[in-house]
Amino acid sequence: MSSLNTWMFLGMTSLIYGHGMSQPQSAITNLAESLKISCTNDLVTDIIKTTSFENMKQNKKELSKIFDPEGKGLIFRKGQVGDWKNWFTDAQNEIFDKQFENEMNDSNLEFKFS
Repeated sequence: MSSLNTWMFLGMTSLIYGHGMSQPQSAITNLAESLKISCTNDLVTDIIKTTSFENMKQNKKELSKIFDPEGKGLIFRKGQVGDWKNWFTDAQNEIFDKQFENEMNDSNLEFKFS
């Protein structure tokens, strides 16, 4: 049973940024299935285009009206999987990796950090 199927069995669906970036059609289709929403291929393609990092970055003002009505500011960095780890020192990365391995050892979830 894949990690997504395990979560769906428990009544939950996991959304992992890296999966959405590398396999957007599959991620959207799985999400729609878990929400019991039918999606045509054209709708999935439209969702992929609309929610692409570049499109959202270009339409930041429009998105701010929806997601940031108080005007605190939306931040768009690079839109790359695992970029957050670049903010860690080598020592912090080692600590994180060890802690992650200890905490997630029994999990069947798969994470991609780069």
